[in-house]
Amino acid sequence: MKAIEMIRVEKLTKLYNKIPAVSDISFTIKKGQNMVLLGTSGCGKTTTLKMINDLIHPDSGEVWLDEVSTRKMKPEVYRKKTGYVLQNIALFPHFTIAENIAVVPRLLGWDKDKIRRRCLELLEKLHLSPDKHYSIYPHQLSGGQQQRVGLARALAAEPSILLMDEPFGALDPITRASIKKDIAQLDEFKDKTIVLVTHDVQEAFELGDIICLMDKGEIIQQGNPEELLFKPASAFVSGFFKEQQLLLEYQNTTLHKLFRWLPETHTFVQNLISVSPDEKLWQAFEKLNTAGKSLLVIKDSGGRQKYADHGALLHAFTTYKNTIA
Repeated sequence: MKAIEMIRVEKLTKLYNKIPAVSDISFTIKKGQNMVLLGTSGCGKTTTLKMINDLIHPDSGEVWLDEVSTRKMKPEVYRKKTGYVLQNIALFPHFTIAENIAVVPRLLGWDKDKIRRRCLELLEKLHLSPDKHYSIYPHQLSGGQQQRVGLARALAAEPSILLMDEPFGALDPITRASIKKDIAQLDEFKDKTIVLVTHDVQEAFELGDIICLMDKGEIIQQGNPEELLFKPASAFVSGFFKEQQLLLEYQNTTLHKLFRWLPETHTFVQNLISVSPDEKLWQAFEKLNTAGKSLLVIKDSGGRQKYADHGALLHAFTTYKNTIA
């Protein structure tokens, strides 16, 4: 079955004082994919997101959501399809938490009981207490709690598309990691098509199925994380990731990709650790470091079994890189 094209951007251009902030960019995002718009400040990524969200009108080009041009879409239909999360959260200070979450459902004419049920459901799912937080105000929450309310507000009307503009930039590392874990695991985010703006390379590789690297209003390269790491389109791309290249490679290479080059036999050691072929190379190294003198046992879907220590993993990884270079 052909994947549904949820977002299509065609030749978008936006000028400010005749200078292009975004210049003739195009891309498509399939249903359920996460695309990350990555780049330094001023590269055009937020302007692109705002054009997708119909907050800025392009000077030329067009945006399609679920195969319908946004030019032909009524505002209420548009708001039902999209949820929007900002870095500065922008909760209404004189609204309660429940009233903030309910903004779009109220605009769409939901009845009060349905709105209340949805607010309570989202508070529970996003690890906020319905009893404690439902009727209080934003200033009574921590920054992390406010961002969770911002997520709840974006999800309230059950949109198929979620647009996120640097949503974790103002959070401390522990809160940031917790919320990113929710995005990866909670059912509310499953099957959502997500566009995330960030300047954080680690964040892009953690959350992106597709990464769109931008500079000076143009797309320099778009592709999956492996393509940007191992097949950079230009010196700019390779230079952009240079400082974190090896760590990113370890974090984005699964044991499945190394399986064919791992040994089938091993010398006896006391501790054998079973791991999934879907685990990342970085996770494998961490397990070996924690366990001491050990070997990893990796079994594929066909029942074949391979073994690996640090040396075997590094040899397989080097061979794998040489085959795809």
